[in-house]
Amino acid sequence: MIYIERLEFIHKSGDVLYPVKITRKSSGKTAFHLVPFGLDKTVDLVEVEDPLEAIRLVIDESHSIRCSTLTATITDKNGKRIKRTGIYSINGANIREYNIR
Repeated sequence: MIYIERLEFIHKSGDVLYPVKITRKSSGKTAFHLVPFGLDKTVDLVEVEDPLEAIRLVIDESHSIRCSTLTATITDKNGKRIKRTGIYSINGANIREYNIR
């Protein structure tokens, strides 16, 4: 996975999340997955390859973006340590602050 370490999301738990570039199984395309504010994450997904454009959409246009921690920080239902992942917005309820480096 490729992370944008210039943009940090601080989760309410204290975990630090970073936008992540992932490969879509159906198309094989590797990109950052964003969702415009208020739209559906499965139907209205936007794929962006350029990290600077992804950051601009998150900051200037309130898009949500797929993020992950760098290391395992939570325990799943089977007791296995895993990374916290999800689609997050800088204005989301689970994000207490964000930083741009």
